[in-house]
Amino acid sequence: VSFSIVNIYFLLFIYVLLFLIFINLKKENCKKYLISFILVCGLNLFSSKFKFIPEVKVIDVLQGDSFILRSGFNTVLIDTGNLDKYHTTFSYLKSQNITKIDYAFISHMDSDHYGEYDYLKNNIKIKNTCMGLDSYHFKIGLFSIDTYKLNPDESNDSSMVLYVKCLN
Repeated sequence: VSFSIVNIYFLLFIYVLLFLIFINLKKENCKKYLISFILVCGLNLFSSKFKFIPEVKVIDVLQGDSFILRSGFNTVLIDTGNLDKYHTTFSYLKSQNITKIDYAFISHMDSDHYGEYDYLKNNIKIKNTCMGLDSYHFKIGLFSIDTYKLNPDESNDSSMVLYVKCLN
């Protein structure tokens, strides 16, 4: 389990609680500070898994694209980028404490969009994978996602196109 500190104030609050615990070790106050510390750490773990405000992040995968959409406990991955020795998409997901993907959308099967998918599938739980959908509507958390397919004759031109709306 990895923890992510939301901001500097949160980190400062944790240090103050630890300081109060250590200076009051032999006093009755120590219990309430220790309970506060445990609650704050639990809240931090919860807040790293649950997104109160929906977010869209672009992962720098050099050639290709990769996007993460998060809302509540829902996580959506759009494309993975190339498979490289750094496992760029996986490393980013791990740094963000993302351990599952509810929906993975793969726009088309070129390696710069699909390359790291198999590695991710072996290392992160991916519940649903959507590839090559013609027209479909998804409601995932606060995101509304519509898929379209443009031109079925060309590789890049036959990519699945996603139209994403948030907070509708």
